[in-house]
Amino acid sequence: MRVARSPGVVWAACASTSSFRTWWPSLVAFDDGGSSLTVGAVWRAKVRGPLLYTVAFELTLNDVADGSSVSASVAGDISGHADLALDGAACTQLDLSWELRSDRFLLRVLDRTVPWATTWAHDRVVDACLGRFVAAIEARPQPA
Repeated sequence: MRVARSPGVVWAACASTSSFRTWWPSLVAFDDGGSSLTVGAVWRAKVRGPLLYTVAFELTLNDVADGSSVSASVAGDISGHADLALDGAACTQLDLSWELRSDRFLLRVLDRTVPWATTWAHDRVVDACLGRFVAAIEARPQPA
């Protein structure tokens, strides 16, 4: 995803955990444990998707390259890992990737019986989150 702001501006927005709920509409609970983008930080979140179930998980930040990337492990109702990478100069290429599996019984049943529904729900949550994140950043005045 391309963001019309520098990687520094995008990184600052990623580090501003107190702002997450303003651009992540399905985030119903979030606790950054008092830390931002630092190795070893544990963030706890609950997300309610369009199928009206809530997914609770922890992100443990395993690797942080200040200003350019984060790698995290995910545990809870879902588990796996996620990676964020920023690249560019005046504009930012934001790449977000993940490999997740359902660990909660209800989610495993949904994954097995109607996998298209859980994929659809996940994609709606991610699309809404990223869309609002980019819109919030690009609405800010461009730094000189």
